Amino acid sequence: EDEDDEDDDTDGDSEEEEELNLVMREDGRVHAPAVDYLELDTFRTFPDLVQGLDQDAELHARILADCRRVFTARSVEKEAGGGAKQQYSSGETFWIAAQDEPRCALEHLAQQIFHLHVADAARRWEDEVFMEDECERDPDAPPPFDPTRSGAEWWTQVIDSTHDAIGPHWDKDYALEHDDLNVHPHVGTVTYFANDGAPTLFVRATTPVRYSQPVTGPFGPRCGVSPDDMADPRGGTGTYLSWPKRGKHASFDGGWLHGAPGELAECRDEECEDGEEKGDEGDEGDEGKAVEAGNGEGKGPRVTFLVNVWLNHVPSTAAPCPEDVVKDLSTEPYLPEIENPDDVDEDPPAMFSVMGNYETEFKEMSWEFEHDGRTHALRVYDIPKLWVSREAGGGGCALGEGISVAIVGGSGEVTEKQKTS
Repeated sequence: EDEDDEDDDTDGDSEEEEELNLVMREDGRVHAPAVDYLELDTFRTFPDLVQGLDQDAELHARILADCRRVFTARSVEKEAGGGAKQQYSSGETFWIAAQDEPRCALEHLAQQIFHLHVADAARRWEDEVFMEDECERDPDAPPPFDPTRSGAEWWTQVIDSTHDAIGPHWDKDYALEHDDLNVHPHVGTVTYFANDGAPTLFVRATTPVRYSQPVTGPFGPRCGVSPDDMADPRGGTGTYLSWPKRGKHASFDGGWLHGAPGELAECRDEECEDGEEKGDEGDEGDEGKAVEAGNGEGKGPRVTFLVNVWLNHVPSTAAPCPEDVVKDLSTEPYLPEIENPDDVDEDPPAMFSVMGNYETEFKEMSWEFEHDGRTHALRVYDIPKLWVSREAGGGGCALGEGISVAIVGGSGEVTEKQKTS
């Protein structure tokens, strides 16, 4: 106990020192010159970042074993530490800096994901600081980011299909809540290593900079719309859904509220009838497509690899993966070096429109979560009822097969639940 107390004191000193070096932008993000060039306030999908997992059973098995080993280590840490962090995405996270040498395949993948989302922004910043009349860099210009304090916060989740729902939460440096700050990663990402499980739900609900300020309020295109116009919301997207597929990678603004609602997991029920929900006429892609009847096989676990991209800040709860865990992990990279992010295939989400879509029956969904010791609810107004499980009052025919959907016109709100006397 004495050693733990000493460690805690040391951590507190480092956190105070880090806080002094924390430079925040007006939009609440940690400052770095490259931030202006990042893909922020957007959702992106890369359908096959880690390729060949359906064909290469040995590679897939190796990835699953690595993910399970890390998840087990985090679960033990969580049970030992406990505390308020259990209400979020659970447990400690790991860290690899931009300049570090990866020690295992998971660290290599985390670093490659960092480069996928940062390399272009850094390159564009460097182009800006070259002197106009000379082909040399402005010597007074700062680097795009500090490679010693920038990198990838990463962890794995291997969750049984009967407990694969993950409640709404914001990723952040939780230790800074004690300093009344909400400090989020610049970019959040999820990479799927199984076809089973709940989709990831992302909504454009963000926090104020101050932790003590309310997080309640509307999000999406209905914000500020008169109640008389609510039946025909404006364009824009406040809600995204991403169903799992082996090797698929998705990214989102690091300040968005997100989770994995079990009510929208892909149907595996043989009684689920084939069918289609239609979006706007003229839309292309997979929007509104209903999943085909299941094959009767049981679900496997929901396996994901989570990476948060941070510039100029190391989250206080993240540390390098312990050596006793690393020694059990495979070292051969799962994918080649990403030399040019433009070479990685990107597939925009299918557009499913709420506006003028009178053929679709929508259902309002709500999920509770804790914030600042109070119970809140995420309410999403426009989920097609067909996609919702029968247990939750829907049609039981969710999408699947790695589909990503932007619900155009989709909106909602975060509310605080009032205590009843």
